[in-house]
Amino acid sequence: NAETSIDQEARQELIEADMAQGQATGVAPEGDELPSEGDELPPEGQETVEAEEGAVSPKTALNGAQVSALKDLVIAVSTGELPKTAAERRRAVRLKAKRLPSSRAALRARSPKEPRGVRAAFAAELKKLIKKISQIVQSEFGLRRDSLFDEGGAFTAASARRVLRRALKRSIVEAESVAEKLPGMIASRINAHSRRSMRSLLGVDLANVPGLDRAFAGFRKENVALIKSIPEKLFEDIGSVLEQGRGLPIAELRKQIDERFRVGRSRADLIARDQTLKLNGQLNATRQRGVGITHYYWSTSKDERVRDAHADLDGRRFAWSDPPVINEAGDTGHPGDDFQCRCVAVPDTSDQLGE
Repeated sequence: NAETSIDQEARQELIEADMAQGQATGVAPEGDELPSEGDELPPEGQETVEAEEGAVSPKTALNGAQVSALKDLVIAVSTGELPKTAAERRRAVRLKAKRLPSSRAALRARSPKEPRGVRAAFAAELKKLIKKISQIVQSEFGLRRDSLFDEGGAFTAASARRVLRRALKRSIVEAESVAEKLPGMIASRINAHSRRSMRSLLGVDLANVPGLDRAFAGFRKENVALIKSIPEKLFEDIGSVLEQGRGLPIAELRKQIDERFRVGRSRADLIARDQTLKLNGQLNATRQRGVGITHYYWSTSKDERVRDAHADLDGRRFAWSDPPVINEAGDTGHPGDDFQCRCVAVPDTSDQLGE
């Protein structure tokens, strides 16, 4: 039945964790049930576990109360019944921390990953908007092509400005439609990525942590403004091209306008990368702080694109309450706060491990 299935899955998860970490939790691999508070366990520090070659080494056992709490936690995670209060979440992380790699190198190896798929999807949607705007411009200028040139075939900027205003109105409507839905969709996907990442690292599903709604609201507000600015920026650039293009042949004007749209597509990539990384960093920080983690290790992407200021921070431990200086301007912040920062915060669980 469902209850037996949950118990078996929970038991299997504990067994696998014990084998991976070499920590005794009172669960016998051949047993039929998860340990309970009433089980007899060896005194603290006296339990032994047989190694592969038959050697015996001392291990630290969990006490009955901890085993019971850990059993409840595993079943809760398996069924989706997650810790609700801050105290329960902190206790969950403390218990799970006993089963995580305790070395700094091992923790850094499991550092949160950049949400590249979400970033690519965000950029693709912004580029669709730019393509639609390009089609609007071509449509408007195509319908009124004859009015853009005088009798001698020379381009007239005044007529072009009138056509441009009509195209801008249509483009703003398109941008507003995208801005209504896209930020929420992207925020949801970044949140799912952050949630999976923290669950993998901490062993606890931190779905509802105070402060997440505030991060989502800030992301939505900023990105609605950025999306609406796309047609405004494009038409400002196109207007400059037209203003300076008096007397130019249509082929040259088209080439210059196409270049403006290319720049617009590059800007879409920048917006998507910066905003995705920023929200991901904020959500990871909120989740870590929400379960009582007070410090983290700064981890860069370790490639040639890492800026010098962030390379200097790599591997160093910082408090969430005391952000380091992150650029030459003297600004302070955490991983993901700086423009297009790909760095991540690897949680320091030493407090939970009692180290």
